[in-house]
Amino acid sequence: MKHTLIPVYDVIGTNIQGAFEAAINATTEWKLDYQSTYQNQVEYHMLHQTPYEVIKILREDWGVEVFFDTKAKMVRVYNHMGGNRGMYFSNELRLQLLKKQSQSYDFTTVLYPVGKDNLSIADINNGSSIIENFQYCDKYLPKYYIQNDITEAQQLKMMAEAYLAYYSAPITGYALSLSSLPQDVQLGDDIILVDKIKRTKQKQRIKKIYRYPFEPEKDKVELSNAIVNFADTLTKFQTNTDRQIEYIKNNLAILE
Repeated sequence: MKHTLIPVYDVIGTNIQGAFEAAINATTEWKLDYQSTYQNQVEYHMLHQTPYEVIKILREDWGVEVFFDTKAKMVRVYNHMGGNRGMYFSNELRLQLLKKQSQSYDFTTVLYPVGKDNLSIADINNGSSIIENFQYCDKYLPKYYIQNDITEAQQLKMMAEAYLAYYSAPITGYALSLSSLPQDVQLGDDIILVDKIKRTKQKQRIKKIYRYPFEPEKDKVELSNAIVNFADTLTKFQTNTDRQIEYIKNNLAILE
């Protein structure tokens, strides 16, 4: 996957699944298990990439989740890997805090996105000019999100959602005994941690599972609500255009 080179990766007139297939077909061992519902039409022009690099680009551009099943030699693609494991009271679990990043200065739960020339998202957002995210608390904390260089409502909404997902909760991570959760939990599963004292709730995701076959009492999991930094999303929209420009430049150099 990392050692096979695709000299020219041209994908035109196909969907996201076809783009993944084109990358994986360059290998002789791996196959695709595409479980995402995304079927958007895409176009890519890249030179000298490995299948692994192409898959990373597709994942970043379209927000899908990719699991490399090395045992089955299968690349599995999901909208969201894992399931919902329900609600747990954090005060009753023996949680070990691994990471906490406070961002109270920018903390917000409601955004009013505004683009160039007072562009609103209302036309593509069921008539509403705001987006909300109460993943951490129910407080109504509004803020304007102004991006004067954005001219497309859909792009403005995606950027605002990514911003709000980042700033509507403190970033935390925990470790706890696996015995506190169902034994069949999987990577990517979501759980809701409720703090009855602080009256807050957080969606946490299982990021790692440690199993000790001969000492199962030591089994543990790591949880985190960390997401991709919204700044990565802000630059993502220009990335594909930059790649196509680079492709054209390279081909001009070859023609010369």
